[in-house]
Amino acid sequence: MDSYSIWATHASYLNDASEFYHGLSFAKQITNGIFEEDDYRAAFGWAVRHALEAVSVNDLYVVSFSEKPDLLSQWRGYCPQGAGLCLGFGADQLRSFCLERGYRLEKCIYEHQEQIQQVEALVKQCFINFQSHH
Repeated sequence: MDSYSIWATHASYLNDASEFYHGLSFAKQITNGIFEEDDYRAAFGWAVRHALEAVSVNDLYVVSFSEKPDLLSQWRGYCPQGAGLCLGFGADQLRSFCLERGYRLEKCIYEHQEQIQQVEALVKQCFINFQSHH
């Protein structure tokens, strides 16, 4: 191996491709009905729903990292019997690498309440941006 590259997997071919669709459906569920209070909020709600409907898996590629080095569950789940390799990356260097190239480095959130909080915070930030443009 001399390419010094990390290969990303198309989201449609993940071990569990339903994770992408679950996240999208979850966001739609949380945003449905939030902005029905008045015409202005309804316009924002429509814009959010329209944007979520436009999200596509077509241009989404994924690379997964673990915060814990040499984790036994990772070896068991993703490596064929002893044929794996553990590579370490500095978190700050990885963040810089992604930022410089326009990639997103996001933590996978498994806890349901935290998922809700993240989506609500994102919607709130979008509403602030929407207000400043309209």
